Amino acid sequence: MDKIIEIKGLSFSYDGYDKHSLAGVDLAVDKGDFVLLSGASGSGKTTLLRCINGMVPHFYGGKISGSARVCGMDVLSTPTKELAAKVGFVFQDPEDQLVTGDVERELAFGLENMGVHPGEMGQRISAVAGQVGISHLRNRPTSALSGGEKQKLAIASVLILEPEILILDEPFSQVDHMDAQDIATLLADLNRAGMTIIVSEHRDDLLVRHTHRRVFMSHGSISSPPMDQPPLELERPIAGLHPVIKVAGITFAYGARPILEDFDFQLFPNEFVALMGPNGSGKTTLAKHLNGLLKPQAGSVQVCGLDTRDASVAELSRYVGYMPQNPNELLFEDTVLEEVLFYPHNLGIADVDADKILASFGLLHYKDRYPRALSGGERQRLAMASIVSGSPRVLVLDEPTRGLDHGRRIELVKALDAYRRNGSAVLIITHDPHLAALADRVVEMGYDLDELEKDEAE
Repeated sequence: MDKIIEIKGLSFSYDGYDKHSLAGVDLAVDKGDFVLLSGASGSGKTTLLRCINGMVPHFYGGKISGSARVCGMDVLSTPTKELAAKVGFVFQDPEDQLVTGDVERELAFGLENMGVHPGEMGQRISAVAGQVGISHLRNRPTSALSGGEKQKLAIASVLILEPEILILDEPFSQVDHMDAQDIATLLADLNRAGMTIIVSEHRDDLLVRHTHRRVFMSHGSISSPPMDQPPLELERPIAGLHPVIKVAGITFAYGARPILEDFDFQLFPNEFVALMGPNGSGKTTLAKHLNGLLKPQAGSVQVCGLDTRDASVAELSRYVGYMPQNPNELLFEDTVLEEVLFYPHNLGIADVDADKILASFGLLHYKDRYPRALSGGERQRLAMASIVSGSPRVLVLDEPTRGLDHGRRIELVKALDAYRRNGSAVLIITHDPHLAALADRVVEMGYDLDELEKDEAE
């Protein structure tokens, strides 16, 4: 078959770093292939994907050697604009990809740049929105979307350009199981229609049966499949008698659209609780109520005895450590070490063993690195380390396994288990059924189907 991607002896290191992110990679992909790219966090998967669409080396500078040809074009000498016409790329963080203020304009943005006729533009927007399952979101501002809804919008904004090659970096990282199934089916249909697809994904159980082959990476090189790891089992400590979080009958709406209605919830010391539910069901909205970022419009939220309506976010941060879906929102210091020290120093905590914390998250050897130069999974772990460093009574983690391989997930669960055994509580928002199965209990959230159907009709 025709080789649509040919990579030979490709090595690359980012500016300022001697270590190779890619080391002598050889990879050939046939036209119409469906390839699943697997490997541990930091193994070079994202860098390899960036090479295929020219972001490496044209946008992310560094030292590169070897060769890479895509759709007959030399990646090292072809402008990214020309490569982008053939290669569609869905980023690991959808926030990095969305450029307009509402869904309809986001879908139209690329078509406008291509000079597509308005009549055809409307047809393509309707078709792709239906394909990806976001027709009911077309009139929404992007700021009101959940993380999973943003992920689906990012996929739609790339598909609408009809690329020959579709590359997706962790497309399931923020979507619920049902949406992940729908996306896997969509990718399989696109592949059957002739599109070449390459996916990097840790939640790979839904993809394996659709892909033609699986490529493993380790330390920047193509490698052999890893050994299977035994399942993790946790002993469940006895929960405390008095809740550290007490949510009583809260109601909250964005505009006229209700998200939480008369909602009750309690979290106790020593508990490890998983919060699950479809995208848009209010999980992140609830999480933001627990540290005061949002205030209930009715009902009350108490955190360690404080009513959140009477306490500032700064006061509540002493008790609740919150990690949002996008770890980049917490990373703004110059080094990894400074990130871990920032939170406790702001709280007036001087006795912090930063090296021990970094080591527990596998980041000690990165302590002098610039945080945003880390891989997606490494940034996720750093964000968690920066929260844990303040020793809050409650950890609230929104999609903590996003970008983490199986081994790192196990390490995370062990760290969270040890943390809650000291009398703290852990609440995780997750679409990962394997992670949820390790929790002491699972709280399922849903949405009003009548409201959803009303949105779709509008």
